[in-house]
Amino acid sequence: MAVVEALDDRVSPCMPKEDVLSMMDSVLENNSFSFNDKHYIQTEGTAIGSRLGMNYASTYLGAWEKKVLDTAEYTPYAYFRYVDDIWGVWTYGEEKLMTGFNRLFMGLVTSVLTGKDVRLNDYGGVLNFKCPSSRYVSRIESVHSNSEEDRKWNFECRSFPKGFRPERCSWSGYVDEFNETLDFVCRDNGYLAGARNYHGNPQFYCCSAPSIKYTDCYVANDANSMDEPMNYAVPRDHLIAGANSTHRDEQGDRIWKYMVCKFNKHSII
Repeated sequence: MAVVEALDDRVSPCMPKEDVLSMMDSVLENNSFSFNDKHYIQTEGTAIGSRLGMNYASTYLGAWEKKVLDTAEYTPYAYFRYVDDIWGVWTYGEEKLMTGFNRLFMGLVTSVLTGKDVRLNDYGGVLNFKCPSSRYVSRIESVHSNSEEDRKWNFECRSFPKGFRPERCSWSGYVDEFNETLDFVCRDNGYLAGARNYHGNPQFYCCSAPSIKYTDCYVANDANSMDEPMNYAVPRDHLIAGANSTHRDEQGDRIWKYMVCKFNKHSII
């Protein structure tokens, strides 16, 4: 959309917009690279060495930041961007940064100048996270506090292939009582796209579409140890379809496992 708007705003267009977009698609969808004598096609993002990559990123983020900076209730005291690297000075406190401005930026702010670990919730607080539309959870991180006997969480999301739209998304109810064993699977062949949690009592946000075809579903190894950090990355071309969790009273923590399924990316377009 940002590229289309930029092309529409040209004062003296010398080439039809459709031709430019077609050539851009050809470049972005056919970046190849080699590793260990094997050749691969890049399926996400843009190649660092591509001349188009920098222009594409600058055009996209330029339109994005203008919309955000024009509509945010609070904005940075100073804001600088070089291509896709952003630096700024924020003077309204961490809470307004993470719950207001950062939500408009869909979670781009990941660290602050103080070096304090930034998470989506506080110990004893409420987690409430959803991936943007047409994305799915691709990484789950958390840290545990022995004094609070609770976890702080972070999520990352990954985009589906171009053209995919989920048909149904909804929140589950609370899937267990406090400190009980949890065993959850998204309904209707669904996938995980968000989560809510209050002190170990979670809800899950699942989306589904009949066009998604799963193969090779399995329960992955433990994503964490008791009282230890979690950093679980979903394998490429896989989705989280469910979760299993066991609580241990003596540690006041849970061990998490995730059910993941491989999807056929060509079947969902």
